Amino acid sequence: MFKEEIININGINYIDVKNENCNFLFSLKNSNGDFKRNTLEFNSKLKELLSRLGIISVGYSEQIHSSIINVYDGSIKEGDSTISDEENTGVCVYTADCVPILIKHKFLPLKAAIHSGWKGTYDTILLKTINFLKDKYEIDVEDLICAVGPHIRYCCYEVSSEIVDDFNRHELYNNKGVAAGRFLNLTKCIELQFDVAGIPKKNYYLNAECTKCSSIHEFYSYRIDKDCGRILSLVY
Repeated sequence: MFKEEIININGINYIDVKNENCNFLFSLKNSNGDFKRNTLEFNSKLKELLSRLGIISVGYSEQIHSSIINVYDGSIKEGDSTISDEENTGVCVYTADCVPILIKHKFLPLKAAIHSGWKGTYDTILLKTINFLKDKYEIDVEDLICAVGPHIRYCCYEVSSEIVDDFNRHELYNNKGVAAGRFLNLTKCIELQFDVAGIPKKNYYLNAECTKCSSIHEFYSYRIDKDCGRILSLVY
């Protein structure tokens, strides 16, 4: 069972999600700073967070809307899925409407953080990451606990008719109702990838809020403000 609560660390509020000794954090929009990449603030805020959590290091990628998977070795590489199997090391992504997906093994220090925009979702970056974890580390996928953070939902995600057509022709998404008109349902696409990967529904948390229109919490949303900050999603 997943436990969810709002916590404050160094003046920034986070959605804190726990299950099976797995820890997931998703930051909210805050006046005390954000996690927009390639800023001094990003590095200082991240360092403060790691210190409070007792994490030695954190891995992430230079996100490029790809399906590239990186195993964190201390360097920052281009890609959109970052994996670590090291103790006391977290992995994270930074988003503003795209889907942040975090994965942690129940018993091992194995973890992954995925940035899945429409391109990554079309390229099934989640499914590819799970298969990579399964093959490289010889694990049972049912031992993976996953958390899907706040992202733009079906209600607000209008895209081009060409993108909708591509998804409707996709082998995995075809005839699965992932779009209506020009509105694309990234959430459903992610759930379909979980299903194909063999992840039971009880093993994943799915945040129900839309980053663009939520009336519960406020998030950074590129659709609202192209110069906005970023949500940090961290698993450790």
